[in-house]
Amino acid sequence: MSHLSKEQVIAYLEQSIDNREEMENHLLTCDNCMELYLNVIDNQTYEAAPSSDFTNTFMQQMNKTIVTPSKGRTNRALIHYAIAAGFTVLLTVSGVFQGVMQATNDQQMEQKPSISEHLMLKTDQWIEKLKGEGK
Repeated sequence: MSHLSKEQVIAYLEQSIDNREEMENHLLTCDNCMELYLNVIDNQTYEAAPSSDFTNTFMQQMNKTIVTPSKGRTNRALIHYAIAAGFTVLLTVSGVFQGVMQATNDQQMEQKPSISEHLMLKTDQWIEKLKGEGK
């Protein structure tokens, strides 16, 4: 295939040519034609502003695609919330939460001091040691 003309490249870009595959293969192998193709692309002007009816068309399409939850799905969610609230009240009244809190408090009393308390003790010991060396 011989080199492409500017008109052929423009026709290719506008997709008004039949031998597109042949032209693509030629563009991949011919540096001169690829450079012409890139220059034509750079020099083309594109309409940046949307059409005058863009907003109306877009809003019509959005109205078609809005998904509203079904009545049954909303009712199931309310039932699940009601069941969770019922279990919470039941566990609170039966004292399960109080038992958990008591067990946690007892366990904390038996454990070593927390990390922050341990760091504070070590820091205090270090400061006292520095004071002793400074005398």
